[in-house]
Amino acid sequence: MLNGRLTDTSRVSAEALEREIRAQLPIGCPLATVQEALARHDIENSFEASSRTVYAIVNNLKGGSIFSSKSITFQFHFDHA
Repeated sequence: MLNGRLTDTSRVSAEALEREIRAQLPIGCPLATVQEALARHDIENSFEASSRTVYAIVNNLKGGSIFSSKSITFQFHFDHA
């Protein structure tokens, strides 16, 4: 599903996107892998160094309407090395 950039989010459901992200980024993968995957799919994200957490969000997913939008957020937590 996410073979490249995630350009038309309105065709992707939050559930499908979550399954895909979980499959591509299993627990224990390094920070660099997460950042590379999010960048590759053009998913908005930021890294908070103090908590070693990556926050990501995808807006305007399938299932929204003209009155409301559907989005999903992700948090990736990393152990202190």
